Amino acid sequence: MKTLTMKTLILATGLALSLIPLAANAAPTSHAMKKPMKMTASMYKCQKCHMKVSAATAKKDHYKDPMDGGKLLPMMSTPAKGGSMPGMKM
Repeated sequence: MKTLTMKTLILATGLALSLIPLAANAAPTSHAMKKPMKMTASMYKCQKCHMKVSAATAKKDHYKDPMDGGKLLPMMSTPAKGGSMPGMKM
């Protein structure tokens, strides 16, 4: 009788431990908990000479091109067409 009780206890413990990851993934998420993603430009382009600079350089130069004084405007990134490297086959 003791072995049946011990087997039942081990089985119940194993079942409970296997259900813990399922319960953790089923936790509800709300929009209030998620932080909205802020779109930032990683590259800036000069309005006059079309020179491209990084966001850190643009911020350091107060969004003015140090060479010709043009305004540095953010460039919006677009997804690559046709995969990561066109012409390359794997």
